[in-house]
Amino acid sequence: MQSALKKLLVFLLAGEASFVLRRYKPRVVAVTGSVGKTSTKDAVFSVLARSLHVRKSEKSFNSEFGLPLTILGCPNAWNNPLRWLQNLFDGLLLIAHKTRYPEWLVLEVGADRPGDIRSVARWLPVDIAVITRLPEIPVHVEFFRSPQEVAEEKMALIEALKPGGVLVAYGDDERLSHMRERAGAARVISFGFSENCEVRAEETRMVFEEGIGRFPLGMGAQLHAGGVSVPIEVRGAI
Repeated sequence: MQSALKKLLVFLLAGEASFVLRRYKPRVVAVTGSVGKTSTKDAVFSVLARSLHVRKSEKSFNSEFGLPLTILGCPNAWNNPLRWLQNLFDGLLLIAHKTRYPEWLVLEVGADRPGDIRSVARWLPVDIAVITRLPEIPVHVEFFRSPQEVAEEKMALIEALKPGGVLVAYGDDERLSHMRERAGAARVISFGFSENCEVRAEETRMVFEEGIGRFPLGMGAQLHAGGVSVPIEVRGAI
């Protein structure tokens, strides 16, 4: 019974989130991978938020529940059925009465089980898909038969790309050529540390607060792209 109710709730939340995306038409950046998803999401948000109205998924809001809740701007109701009903009602209000909505959404997309990302790709239109490093031994393999199956599930995010979308992928991964093929006509931008990456970072470092304590504030590096080399700092992402 609980499983059926969970599936119904996921279906309703995803349906409302899909309607909201069609009504407000925000640009969507979706981030997945096995390493660095959260820090990458935070870094993208930190850059966009300087001049745009942006919302990002909070903490571990990267699941079948977390993604619709982020899009709807609703909290996790946990085991409170009344709060879940309130979330559904708030989603309907967002659809029925147009209000100010973020221009950009930066979403972290996770995969705990086979089919998780493929299911999301059916209703989530993505402008920019970011796939971080996919290591040989990923951190979450409990429900997958092999590391390769995990990688294939992560790469399923490519299927969510809109026509004319952009795939940003880790260029030092041997699977990059396979990702390019799956992306079809989408633009592909590779990033990493090797010479063949279109966007290459060197001299990476931590950025600390000046003064007593030296608290970490973010990351810095020398960035090479399009024949230009510049020093960069991203605050709020570690």
